[in-house]
Amino acid sequence: MKLLILLVCSVCFWASAWAEEGSDTTSEEETSFFDQFSFENDADPFNMRGLSPRYAYVHDENLIGHTHYGGIAYFERHGAAWEGPSLRAGFGSRGEKINLAYTDGFSFFQVDLGLSYYFLDSDNPRDLEELELLGLELGLRMWVVQIIGVHTEETSFVSLAFGF
Repeated sequence: MKLLILLVCSVCFWASAWAEEGSDTTSEEETSFFDQFSFENDADPFNMRGLSPRYAYVHDENLIGHTHYGGIAYFERHGAAWEGPSLRAGFGSRGEKINLAYTDGFSFFQVDLGLSYYFLDSDNPRDLEELELLGLELGLRMWVVQIIGVHTEETSFVSLAFGF
């Protein structure tokens, strides 16, 4: 069920359909919804803001196993660069995690820095009493390959992911 909700959210927010031009020079009455997609519109495609989906598949995340990691980011575009906060959830075979991060990037490279909290299943082979579940997460993405590093008080690890 969780994967179905994640898939629906990713499809609904696939394109940044809610992106708006950075300047507020026109009123809502002057332009319709479909006018913003017209080639005759003077909207600057490099000065926009809106929502963007995030998804990654992590083959074997150290704490929660095979993970589908998805969410949504709000971005502001400034030329080729863009930045903004992102919220993600990871659904793994041995638990789940939530990540709140700030994302900064351009065309094919992105850096995420934020906090992650893990919810481990009771059948997880890790010692739940000794493990710190809050960690600092750093993610680096080049095109579709992501390297996600997590540092907690007791452990640090790096995972390889594929996604957008």
